[in-house]
Amino acid sequence: MKILDLSLSQNLANGKEFGQSDIVDNLKNKTNRLFGENYDEKKSEKVRDLKNCRGYIIKILGLKDYSIKELLNKASKLGYKGEDIQSILDQLIKDNWINDERLAENLVECYSGRKGKSWLQQKLSMRLIDKETIARVLNQIEIVPDQKFKKQVEIKYKVKFGEYIEPKVKQKIIAFVAGRGFGNVFGILRQWENGED
Repeated sequence: MKILDLSLSQNLANGKEFGQSDIVDNLKNKTNRLFGENYDEKKSEKVRDLKNCRGYIIKILGLKDYSIKELLNKASKLGYKGEDIQSILDQLIKDNWINDERLAENLVECYSGRKGKSWLQQKLSMRLIDKETIARVLNQIEIVPDQKFKKQVEIKYKVKFGEYIEPKVKQKIIAFVAGRGFGNVFGILRQWENGED
């Protein structure tokens, strides 16, 4: 407060008119001289330390699996430094806490039989898994609709495969199955109508 009083009395003695913005500017100048230039900017750019960053990443990994890029984005949004995040992620990858290929395989296994390759590819891309990993995982497996999905379609459209299905309803079924990302929809429908699984 002495700093402010001294500045105020000096300015009044010099006959200057003194407003609120002048007081704020004067305080900033005094603070910068005492604590170094851009003190306010340094304070606002405070970045959390490595221990907190690692703890945050491990905490959210305990809740669910994340891809490397998802973790990088989440930690960056909280103000952690990019190089700190990357060093922590590299160590967690080395320790096999994070593995994009394992995440992709788990997601494919979770949705297989109910969703097709194009849907899965889009889902994996949304999880920020790189294209090479997605292609490698999807090429390793054959994705065909399972019995539950076939039963779901029969219930939804009130039909029984192997019996006559109206063309309008068949078109809706084709659109539904294609919307779930399955390729060769006509082949799948033909198999279901012939009683094959």
